[in-house]
Amino acid sequence: MRVIEAAASKRLAVVLIAALAAACLLGGVSDTLFSPWVMAALLAALAINTAACTTRMMRSTRGNGGADLAMEGTLPPDKAGSARERARELLRALGYRVRTIGPVVEGRRGVSARWMLILFHAALVALLAGVGAEVLVRSERVLILAPGAFFEDRPESYAHARDGAFGGTYARFYGRAVRVWRKDGVDWCELRVVHRGRGGKERLRFSRSAPARLLGGTVRLRQTGRAPVLVLRKGDRILLDACVNVFGRDEVPLAGGGKLQLVPEADDDTFTAMLAEEGRTVLSGSVRPGARLEGGGTSLEMPEVRRWAEIALVEDPALEPVLVSAALCVVSLAAYALMHGRSMAIWIGPDGAVRVSGRTHRFNPLFQEEMAGVLEGLVS
Repeated sequence: MRVIEAAASKRLAVVLIAALAAACLLGGVSDTLFSPWVMAALLAALAINTAACTTRMMRSTRGNGGADLAMEGTLPPDKAGSARERARELLRALGYRVRTIGPVVEGRRGVSARWMLILFHAALVALLAGVGAEVLVRSERVLILAPGAFFEDRPESYAHARDGAFGGTYARFYGRAVRVWRKDGVDWCELRVVHRGRGGKERLRFSRSAPARLLGGTVRLRQTGRAPVLVLRKGDRILLDACVNVFGRDEVPLAGGGKLQLVPEADDDTFTAMLAEEGRTVLSGSVRPGARLEGGGTSLEMPEVRRWAEIALVEDPALEPVLVSAALCVVSLAAYALMHGRSMAIWIGPDGAVRVSGRTHRFNPLFQEEMAGVLEGLVS
């Protein structure tokens, strides 16, 4: 059909792959240039193109663009009568499945190779469709928590939320961060979660490489850091009394226009602090838990240092189908690479003429030698 031939065009596939690469490149440059609908549309078009190629392959009796070979010879007069039976014996000895159609003896071997290629294309279609669906429905929400902090599944609770194009569902759970710790060089986090509706409670422990399951999604630890508890006094006034999440070189704005800059040092619990007011440095030095930094009538205390965690809640319902499709692609392609699908037809004319023709899914010099051996076995 013309529609299938047009949809299966190799040029169309090249254009779609190039457009997909360009969309990925633009999305990598800036999130504002990324459109999940454009990605999904390109992947859907590529899936249709691949499906059309698979359909054309299944409709074709000649396989997938392999090699055609043919050889001719003449039978000795004394062997003309038993030539067909001899041809069947030769093909069976080589492992072919043999059938006779009129003057033609036909043999096939490794025909499952073609089905492996068809399975690969079908799995590729499913993979493209799954990735397209994943672009639309995958959601990721980020929480930044310190031990003891309460959290709730609400849009305003998240530091970042990227919901799928079909929207997100909220108010499903609430809980508290129990602790953040490091063991054998690996950061871990523990949450206590209460599920709304079904009333279940559970404790989740997870790290970067060992996510936990939550409501059909996964909870992953993206990064951890330190959160010092600071008390800044100027005379009798308290300018700051808070737990500050430090991401690197952070500045904390203060009432009255001052700024407190915190820089973590090599020691996990030590920070370099600098207080600036009206463009001049009022207080500067290192501070650690239980210590006090004083200067210019101002004092900075650090009662304790907590650890904070950046947590990603990822819901990806298309992930498992995508992984299964990818595994099928790898397995079927590997099986196809190991198989050598081929067929051989031996035509014997009434005048003793013999024609051996062969078809292989991909050219193999050994197959040409195999055909030559069959022809020699018949005419010698």
